[in-house]
Amino acid sequence: DTHANQIGLFTGIGYTAALLMQIPSGYIADHWWQKNTLIISKILIILSSVAYIYAGGFWTFTLGTICMSLGINAFASGTTSSLLKGTLEKLWRGGEYRVMASRVSGNVSLFSLIFIVTLPFLTDIDIRYPLYIWLLLDIFGFFIALLLVPVHTRIEKHEKKWVLTLISEVREKWFFSYAFFAAVISGFLFADNAYRSPFLTELGYPLAYIGLVMGGS
Repeated sequence: DTHANQIGLFTGIGYTAALLMQIPSGYIADHWWQKNTLIISKILIILSSVAYIYAGGFWTFTLGTICMSLGINAFASGTTSSLLKGTLEKLWRGGEYRVMASRVSGNVSLFSLIFIVTLPFLTDIDIRYPLYIWLLLDIFGFFIALLLVPVHTRIEKHEKKWVLTLISEVREKWFFSYAFFAAVISGFLFADNAYRSPFLTELGYPLAYIGLVMGGS
């Protein structure tokens, strides 16, 4: 029982919360270990799945989106890479980081493709079935996070700089223009993704759903 403008609102609120927590979550990961940060991430993702399952209006969808954005985009985004890199370095295999990260990314993409293909058939049975499956995966991921071995990394201290000073420095190297362009494109993609699934679900035809999702990915 939500409308298109409400989807834009709670999606924007969720990404704003993740943006505000980018630096604090990184500080927590550096000073409180990456493992604990990933556990927080998994708890937030579980809460988001529960909120979506029992969502009955705008505020419950907003709560679910905030928890999901914080869990994935703030607490897990850089922490996962940092933990993998630190673990490989402790095993004297730091040179394998790119290969291992690419392999993990490929496996995730393959699993996501399988889930996308089964999604329309599950929603035909019950609109909440995919959420139940995702909740089970979230709980499994939480227990995996508990089993991770913490990696103690050395924190290098640098001279503190104001945000405006950093922006001025990157503008002189032309990096700011490239970063801003990439951010705008990513923003449009995120916005499109928020509306794509509800639109395709309304079509009510599994093959059309799969075809449009695959073509739009």
